[in-house]
Amino acid sequence: MGGPSHQPEISATDLQQLSASLVKRQRLDAPSWDHRSALLTGRMWVSELEPGMQLRLADIQDRFGLTSQAVLPEGIKIALVIAGNAHVRYGDFEASLGPQATHTGLLVTLPSATNFERRGQAGDYERTLTLSLSPAWAARHGYQAVMTASHDAPQAAYWLPSAGLLALASRLFTLQPTDIGHPAYRLQLVGFAMALAGEALAGAYPSPPCSLLP
Repeated sequence: MGGPSHQPEISATDLQQLSASLVKRQRLDAPSWDHRSALLTGRMWVSELEPGMQLRLADIQDRFGLTSQAVLPEGIKIALVIAGNAHVRYGDFEASLGPQATHTGLLVTLPSATNFERRGQAGDYERTLTLSLSPAWAARHGYQAVMTASHDAPQAAYWLPSAGLLALASRLFTLQPTDIGHPAYRLQLVGFAMALAGEALAGAYPSPPCSLLP
């Protein structure tokens, strides 16, 4: 699969604005970057679908080999890479995700604020969906025990998406920016995000957490 068919540019300012609700203390750097040129081409958007649930879509090509560092708040991060590859680190845990890697899906539980890093290479392309779930969202949906378990470091688990989920994920990349705010499309996004959360949490925690037990 090739890169994005359209090539809008994504600047450092764009990235900081898109990430403002998701991270703190973001740092962006890349070899040979002049700090003026756009770091990426393609498109990226973030949508809060319900309180404590944010979905980010990235359909991007790296121009310079971007390294992005930030601090993530406590919560649950679910990543699904359906094309290309992504190299990420949560605290001391590192992973490479994508169809050509061993895994495409990753769930990471962050018990506290955690350092994050994404490392790219010039020319790399990826299509990634990332779901961010707050501790309050986890508690509302019966996963409070996951957040309150006695772990100091991030807890990571790979999971395998179903063919149906991958088909739904691929459809999201056909949406236009003007579609995202439409009520019907928003319902589709919510439905996908809930399916993504359900499959990832079931894959990471095949035995119900204590808060789900009768």
